[in-house]
Amino acid sequence: MSFITPEQKNYILELDPCQPLPEDIPGKMYPKDKYGRHFNYLWYYRTIPDSSKVIHDWLSYSLSTDKIFCIHCLLFSINIHGMAKDGFSTWINGLARIINHEVSTYHITSTIKVKTRIKCLPLLPSMEHKHKYQISINRQIVSKLITIVIFLAQYNLGFRDHNEK
Repeated sequence: MSFITPEQKNYILELDPCQPLPEDIPGKMYPKDKYGRHFNYLWYYRTIPDSSKVIHDWLSYSLSTDKIFCIHCLLFSINIHGMAKDGFSTWINGLARIINHEVSTYHITSTIKVKTRIKCLPLLPSMEHKHKYQISINRQIVSKLITIVIFLAQYNLGFRDHNEK
């Protein structure tokens, strides 16, 4: 999404994905589709080989559209499609689609961009401070140069001496 500014992307990443649990939803249940199927909150987690669970920090559920979206792909993918653009709500294939999306090239690339951004974000204020400091130094130099030019112009002097030899 090229129309989202870097500051907005940072803000969205700081908020974390929207992952409401059933107790957070009115009626304590996710909306059902026409076949009686619904989103399963256990899909927020991935079970790794040692049987521990890791949260999908990219998976976001929208209660208003009853779809899941990939925040990482939405913010950083070059080709926004599928789970990033339109969302996903065919709940019979939900877990399989989440797994397939998670191992896709465009998702991995987007996730690397997110992780790099999060790691580099603390460096940005320091770099910005140095940049602003350099700008203030440059302004002082330009101010001195303007003062010199005005002085030379008042006394009708050249910038350098001319030797007639």
